[in-house]
Amino acid sequence: MAEQAIKVENLVKHFGKDDNLVRVIEGADFQVDKGELVALIAPSGAGKTTLLMMIGCVEEPTSGTIWLGDEKVYDNKWLTKEQRKIRREKIGFIFQAHYLIPFLNVIENVTLVPQTNGVPAKEAEKFAMELLEYFDIADKAHNMSSELSGWQNQRVA
Repeated sequence: MAEQAIKVENLVKHFGKDDNLVRVIEGADFQVDKGELVALIAPSGAGKTTLLMMIGCVEEPTSGTIWLGDEKVYDNKWLTKEQRKIRREKIGFIFQAHYLIPFLNVIENVTLVPQTNGVPAKEAEKFAMELLEYFDIADKAHNMSSELSGWQNQRVA
């Protein structure tokens, strides 16, 4: 049996109230297993970003349940006050704009979050190089993001 990476049950998100109530998401239910590739496709304004922001513990749902791995992080309320820690340790976003730190080189950008989470520098660098090799960009590890193409910056991100 596959191990779940993300699971949501009866996830709801409303904005506003009374006459200004906007029902963005109504009862979303799905599971994404580790290693599974999923595409989220819907028309503009359908709530894709809102859904991702809730799963990423950035936007609070109106109701429902969210699991990240085997940890339930939301059950009609946040189950921890450490949403930032969850974002650092359990989930990552790649935005349309890459948001790399311009005064850090590629390897420094990639190792920043693990080191912030207490991973020793050498260990973070070793893992970062493995990732850069996997994404076929290890040869740019000491370049600045301004020296890379758009697709290369996305791979680094």
